[in-house]
Order: sequence, then C-alpha cells, then structure tokens
Amino acid sequence: MTDLVRAAAATAHSRLFIGARPSLAVTSALSQVAEALARRAASANIDASWVPPPAYHLSIGYLGWVRDELISAMVAEIAPVVEPVGEVKVARLFGAPSTAAAQVIAAGIGAGSDRIMSVRDRVAAVLAKLGVAPAAPPVPPHITLGRRNVAGGIEDVILPYAEQAFSGWGIDS
Repeated sequence: MTDLVRAAAATAHSRLFIGARPSLAVTSALSQVAEALARRAASANIDASWVPPPAYHLSIGYLGWVRDELISAMVAEIAPVVEPVGEVKVARLFGAPSTAAAQVIAAGIGAGSDRIMSVRDRVAAVLAKLGVAPAAPPVPPHITLGRRNVAGGIEDVILPYAEQAFSGWGIDS
C-alpha cells in the first residue's frame, strides 16, 4: 500500500444528507404505520429493519460520504440558501428503487415537494462551488421508515397504506 493510499484510507469521512425533522404528529402517525408494516412484513417472511421514530427525518438531498474537514465550510455555505418552504404533506408510501425491488420503505412527499427540491437544487449549486457533488441520482424527498436486508417486493406489505395521507408540517430552515 502506498503512502498516498494509506493517507486516503485514514481520512475521516461522514455520510451526509440535507434533512429536516417532521412534527411530533407526523412522527407519531408514521410510527403507527411502520409498526403495522413491520407486522405485515414479518407475517410475509420479509426481512427488514425499521428506523426508530426519533430518528425519522425528511431527506431532502443525499450528499454521500464527505471528508470531515469539509463539513464546517459546507454548513457555512449552505445556511444562507436554505429557507423555509412552508407546510409540506407526507403523501404516500413507496419502495425504492421500486416496490418490486425495494431496498428502502419510505413515506413520500406530496404538496410542497417542489419547494423542497428547489432548496435541494440551491444547496447542490453551492456545494458544486466547493467541489462536492451530491450523490447521483437525486432521490425524491422522503422519510425512510425501513430497509430491506435483501432487495425484493413489498407491494403486499404497503398496499393498505400506500396512498394514506398524513398531517403536514413546516420546515423552518
């Protein structure tokens, strides 16, 4: 192993994303649905792990693995372009990359997603100036509820809840 490779391997990296916390009401509603989904998945022998409700967050943009020494500069540059987007609605459940081959079980955003994507695009432009490219492809705004340990279909698990609407919440910044 060369010295350069050793140095690169020793550099600390963090997995980063741009996100916002949902309201307590949305967290509560989603946790009840996630509990039902977990029961349905278990009865269908679908192996999945579930995100604890206090860890729920609205993923606005995934940045990927970033060198730790860049984080402070990124936060300082991003803060001025992040602005309130008003109320958004948690609109539906889905599997990513698809319900037939899901690795992630998530709640999507309906009304307000265009404003969230505008913030994500402004953040991406700022990060590009710092030489940080967001992970591709960009993902739609969502709240991850669970992850499959092996990709596979989840249609029958999410079907009763796929179009359920939840309360809205505002994102302050």
